[in-house]
Amino acid sequence: MSYIVHYFRSGTQPFNSLTDLDDEAATKLMNELYVKDSLLWERFSNPKQYLDARRGTEKWLLDEFIKKGGNPLLERPIYFVLGGSIWFNENETDENKKLTSQIQIPLEIFDETEISFTYPDSMLTLLLAYQKDPIYYLPEYHGKIFTLKEILNIKENLKGILPEKMPNYIEVQVWNKEKILCHLSPQQS
Repeated sequence: MSYIVHYFRSGTQPFNSLTDLDDEAATKLMNELYVKDSLLWERFSNPKQYLDARRGTEKWLLDEFIKKGGNPLLERPIYFVLGGSIWFNENETDENKKLTSQIQIPLEIFDETEISFTYPDSMLTLLLAYQKDPIYYLPEYHGKIFTLKEILNIKENLKGILPEKMPNYIEVQVWNKEKILCHLSPQQS
């Protein structure tokens, strides 16, 4: 897990955030991105609900990251997955996989103050912590953010601890866009 992966819709600009847009533009974009029965793109089936949840989650991420000593250069992070996600690849249809592109970036370019982590993704970890369902809830991991040092110390403990139908990956929040822009290909710039 020496790299992070940013997943984005093929044909669109990577490293952008829906929550940087006003409600009307974000809703329009989510309607365009929505794909029924796709793990990555079906989340936009209810744009208002998604946008409200995403904004609340990002407020929580920012506050918790600062408490952990983070120095965010963004109000809203750019999202990645630590080491990529087998879960996405195994659970998407071949047709839906064609809709998604990815960019890998070495983890070593970041320092502790510009990157944070959740298990699994930030919206789901908050939901699991809120619901506290004994089948899924892991109090030592859910509803928490982790620093680079912390996640490297616990990442081996996280393999396969959620049921198969749950997304089993570590989300990465990058708080310094300048560090990732140099990884765009010329046609993405």
